[in-house]
Amino acid sequence: MSAYRDWLAFHIEAQRGMFIDEVVPAPGRAGVMIFSAHEAEPMWNLLCVDVPAEACRHEAEIAQAFAARGRQPVWYVPDPDGAALPPPWQATGQNTWMARGTDGVCGVLPEGLALRRVMTPSQAECFNQLYLDVFWGAAPSSDAALPIPETAAWTGVAEGTFEVRHWLLIRGDRPVVLLTTLRRGERAGLYNVGTDPAMTRRGFASQAIRAVIDELQRQGVQEVFLLTECDPALAPFYARLGFGTVATGQFYRRQEAK
Repeated sequence: MSAYRDWLAFHIEAQRGMFIDEVVPAPGRAGVMIFSAHEAEPMWNLLCVDVPAEACRHEAEIAQAFAARGRQPVWYVPDPDGAALPPPWQATGQNTWMARGTDGVCGVLPEGLALRRVMTPSQAECFNQLYLDVFWGAAPSSDAALPIPETAAWTGVAEGTFEVRHWLLIRGDRPVVLLTTLRRGERAGLYNVGTDPAMTRRGFASQAIRAVIDELQRQGVQEVFLLTECDPALAPFYARLGFGTVATGQFYRRQEAK
């Protein structure tokens, strides 16, 4: 199974041009910085720390890079390194990198459910709207980055080094789950996994994930990864679907003296 740094490189390249607009090597061996022009969320604007001591040594230069882009410094430290940042850095959240093989998954859906690949502009509009409902709620940002930026031109294929596919789980004629797969070779990432807020806790997300993994397995994919948000309930949920923890990581912000 691929290790954390393999999946980190995969993740950055997969999201480049979608949610990640800029990738900047940090000074020395501190790590790599990623920035989003539209998304202010820390997970899209942070320093992925490689060597904590090096990051601390080059802290001023790193802070300047964030300031030049109108962002506050956020550092991300994975647990395999066994290192925590010293004060005044303070942990503000945690997420989990999880992966599994694609074998042994039953993707057969019960009657009344169907997995549909997003292929048309109208389906793309539906996908984006469900994305906003799930991840933004009643007050979406006017400049929120959308998974399908140009819905009018969408034909089911996105250009680039990754094969990008968007999926909807349909119940009757209603989309209840969305998710995106980004594939390169024998590996794929699951992104944008979410359930219609009015249809949660009915097992629909589990059904959709199993069906998509089954589809990926038929295409020759051998490993699937995902990255949880800062929600402690997500890792156990994905563990029940056969995903194992590759790494956990902590987000840090600098607490200035008052």
